[in-house]
Amino acid sequence: MKILEGRDGEDWKLEVKCEIIKDQYGLARDPDKEHCGSLLEIDKYDVKAQRWFKYCYQLRGIDYFIVCPKCGCEIEIRPERLPEYIKTKALSEYDDKQRKDDKNCY
Repeated sequence: MKILEGRDGEDWKLEVKCEIIKDQYGLARDPDKEHCGSLLEIDKYDVKAQRWFKYCYQLRGIDYFIVCPKCGCEIEIRPERLPEYIKTKALSEYDDKQRKDDKNCY
C-alpha cells in the first residue's frame, strides 16, 4: 500500500477558470490583461500566496493565486476554497522568499 501525496493521503485538486476575480474591495490580479478563459485543474503545488497592504496599512490581506500556463495571467483563488495546510504552505514559501530577497538587499 502506498500513501499518495497530500495530508493523510488526501490528493487535493481544484478546478479554476482563467478569469478576472475581484475581491471585496473591487481589486483584482492582472485586471488589464486578457484572460484566456481556460478551465484548469490545479493541485497544491500550483498555489502561490502574496501579502498585500493598501492605503498606509489600513487595508491588508493575503491573496492566494495561480498563474495560468496558457496566458500567464494571475488568477485569484478565494481562501475559503483552499484547505488550511495549502494556505500555510503557500504563505510559508512566500515569506521564505521575502526573507531571502531582504538579505540580498543589504
